[in-house]
Amino acid sequence: MPQEPQVLSKEDLSNDQAKWVSLKKLTWKDQEGKERTWEMAERTTRSKGGIDAVAILALLESEKQDFKTSTVIIEQYRPPIGKYVVELPAGVLG
Repeated sequence: MPQEPQVLSKEDLSNDQAKWVSLKKLTWKDQEGKERTWEMAERTTRSKGGIDAVAILALLESEKQDFKTSTVIIEQYRPPIGKYVVELPAGVLG
């Protein structure tokens, strides 16, 4: 019998231990000229082309008009927030 997924632990991870992302502090200037900072995560697996993931908006249409045009969405558990989310099908390239 399937069970509910659950987060078992959470701990800090340094950039040298991370396999997929590194943390960065971005400094930028807004449209009024004010300098600001932003904390962000950056994928370390990105190719030289700059693309490393894809999201798909799939539309289903009935040739016989049996149903209205529909979209495909996925419901899956996301451990970082400990909840199920509804999202477009997506994945990492490579």
